[in-house]
Amino acid sequence: MPCSTKCPSTHQLLTNRFPALQNMDYLGDFMQASMDIMAKDSKDTLSEFILITWGFWIRRNKMVHDQLNLPPQQVIATTLAKTLTAEIGLSLNYFPGLLLHNYRWSAPPKKALKLNIDGALYFDSNKSRIGIILRDQEGETILPASGPTNTILEPEHIEAHALVKGLQLCLNLGISHLVVESDCLFLVNKVNKSNSFSSSIRSQVAEIKELMQIFPQCNLQYCNRLYALRGWDTMGADNLDGVNYFHVKVIGLLFVATTRNNLSPSLVLELLQRIARVIKDYLGVLSEESLRKNFVLVYELLDEVMDFGYVQTTSTEVLKSYIFNEPIVVDTDRLSSLGPAALFVQGAKRMPGTAVTKSVVAHEPGGRKREEIFVDIIEKISVTFSSSGYILTSEIDGTIQMKSYLTGNPEIRLALNDDLSIGRGGRSIYDHSGSSGSGSVILDDCNFHESVHLDSFDVDRTLTLVPSDGEFPVMNYRITQEFKPPFRINSLIEEAGPLKAEVILKIYAEFPSSITANTIVVEMPLPTYTTRVNYELEPGAVGQMTDFKESNRRLEWSLKKIVGGSEHTLRAKLTCFQESHGNITKEAGPVSMTFTIPMYNPSRLQVKYLQIAKKTKTSNPYRWVRYVTQANSYVARI
Repeated sequence: MPCSTKCPSTHQLLTNRFPALQNMDYLGDFMQASMDIMAKDSKDTLSEFILITWGFWIRRNKMVHDQLNLPPQQVIATTLAKTLTAEIGLSLNYFPGLLLHNYRWSAPPKKALKLNIDGALYFDSNKSRIGIILRDQEGETILPASGPTNTILEPEHIEAHALVKGLQLCLNLGISHLVVESDCLFLVNKVNKSNSFSSSIRSQVAEIKELMQIFPQCNLQYCNRLYALRGWDTMGADNLDGVNYFHVKVIGLLFVATTRNNLSPSLVLELLQRIARVIKDYLGVLSEESLRKNFVLVYELLDEVMDFGYVQTTSTEVLKSYIFNEPIVVDTDRLSSLGPAALFVQGAKRMPGTAVTKSVVAHEPGGRKREEIFVDIIEKISVTFSSSGYILTSEIDGTIQMKSYLTGNPEIRLALNDDLSIGRGGRSIYDHSGSSGSGSVILDDCNFHESVHLDSFDVDRTLTLVPSDGEFPVMNYRITQEFKPPFRINSLIEEAGPLKAEVILKIYAEFPSSITANTIVVEMPLPTYTTRVNYELEPGAVGQMTDFKESNRRLEWSLKKIVGGSEHTLRAKLTCFQESHGNITKEAGPVSMTFTIPMYNPSRLQVKYLQIAKKTKTSNPYRWVRYVTQANSYVARI
């Protein structure tokens, strides 16, 4: 063990993480330190200590032989994330048989689905991302997803956040048997073995256990990290005859990349997402018809983005200097709309959201370009209700999106709430006590686009930026502060005679009557022995549809719109081919709900004003602001 007296920062990190080492007078004596930890603490703590000191020994070798000085905090984080195997040089050449055969993806049990989760941490940019993938017994992908975790920079927190998100998404699918795999042994042990412990992820572990109990059958197991070095197929990618295939699905279109090299899957998936965004910026709308009509332009874009297989740029603004083809405008009236929430507001003016589907390089008829800027405040909420209607978990993932059609790229000033604060004052991000009555907007964490200047943000909550061409996120934020959910769901299922059962669903809209929710879909998994469902809607019901998905035994209730303050009820009579034996409640549910609410945001985050620095008397740009709330995971237990 390297003597920590020569590295005060290392000594401080070790003593903070292992209290048993404090005030000891045998610095540098690895055996004595190990014996002391074993006497005062648990075997798990001793294993963690040995692994971390092993990491510091590798750090010492990196300094001596490679002149590479790794930060001590990065060594600890990398060790706990089980990425140490990459640092010590384990490769496919050392253990080819072991990696190819012992650590391949294994199928879940019969009638079960497998969820793989993972997190990635980038120390150079202080960013992190999560990825999840749900597969069936044949290995077919059912649900791939990935996304940023804002300012979460601890490996344990990232893995726990990925697991929470994966479980929340799976709840909407009505899965009865779920197997979850994670390569974070620390997290798996805390969830499966520990009842009471002191850890920075204690609240997240409690939330994970709460979510896992909702499933009729759900277990979490450890997947060795060595597999992840080779297992691209768990991340929505595949390998066939030595060629690696990656794909992402954007608005119903598949974007595919291939390579024979051993590239990072996250890099390729992120590249595909950015290519899709660039194409959308140029075409205005992303659809099969727009791609077909603008094939030459898309080919030219791809030729500039990639050069001999190497990425050159994915910036819409930079590409404008090299792209010479003009986009062929597609008639948006014949395309599916952006949804009922696609409504922008400027004072008393309203305009359809299709106005934002223009290309960033196209001009209006007559050769003129309309000066305007669009700002979206989009919030996706996740709420889990108990069977008695109490809120178990609640979270808001929000983003401020901007799309500019301003010439000259003038400076923009975007002002937010004066009472906006960041952080929970040292409290747990899952502690809701005292937050509901404060009235202020509290963000747990947030991050900003690289073009945003924060010089005056701490003073007056104003963001200053020079918007680039195309659509981009100005700010991402996360809120776990308690908020009033827009809908309350009451559900009941009970036996109504031999081979009969009845389901009652009630929805309460708890937002103002001046607001209308659109495209509401309520789903509820029914017992597997259900053969027929008869529905009874409330008298005078308009714009409501019901369906029984016989393939997966799912009840579906669609409502075109719901006005704030209203209540809606659905009754369903079930016919079964066998008795439930009193377990019908356990074999049905939970109830999940998706919706879109325009001009409503539960966080109360507001854009106070939007100033454009460069204006003339003859040109006063239009400024459009839209608030949209959508359901991310909205679930109620039965």
